[in-house]
This record gives sequence, structure tokens and C-alpha cells, in this order.
Amino acid sequence: MTDDFHPDLLHAQPNLRHIRAAEIDGETAQTSGMQRFAAISRTKVGSERLWMGQTHVQPRMRSDNHHHGEAETAIYVIAGMPEFVFLDEQTGEEVRLLVSRVASDFTVDV
Repeated sequence: MTDDFHPDLLHAQPNLRHIRAAEIDGETAQTSGMQRFAAISRTKVGSERLWMGQTHVQPRMRSDNHHHGEAETAIYVIAGMPEFVFLDEQTGEEVRLLVSRVASDFTVDV
């Protein structure tokens, strides 16, 4: 699509990708307890350490253990109060962290 608001991005800047909401893809790695939809990934745009998309988790649902590999991780909360459970790398102890009490908060692990 090319118009005043949606320029022909691919021709203007070959490395720039515009992924529309209708183009997110559920054909990505899945973990029990959540459903992922990729917008930016190695498969979709060739990114190497970045994955962005939507992750849906039902209320009072818990996802299985998983990790994000070498990627830095950022979370944008649309609704709910996610709790993250992870192992402290120094002590090996389980840590529980209630991340957000307000919709529209960001959390990042760098």
C-alpha cells in the first residue's frame, strides 16, 4: 500500500519492515499455557536476536517453563498482572516477580 500515510517503505529503505496487525503469525514456537503470534522474528524479517509479537495467556493460567535464549526480553502489558517465575543465576533459587499492576507498563530484561 502506498499513500500519504503509508509510503512504499521497502523501496524507501530496503532494511525497514512494516508488519501490519493482520500479518502476525501463529506459526511460531509455542509453549503450553500461552499462545504466541510473531510480528518480528528470524522467519518473518530475518532478525537474529529480536522477537516481537503478541503472547496471550488466559487469567489464572500458567505457561510451561521456557527461555528466550540469547535475546534480550521486553514485555508490554496490555491487561492483567503477569507474574514471572525464574531461577536466580547466582543462587539457583526460584524467584517470583509480579511485574505490573497497571496496563501499558513495560518490563525489560537486558
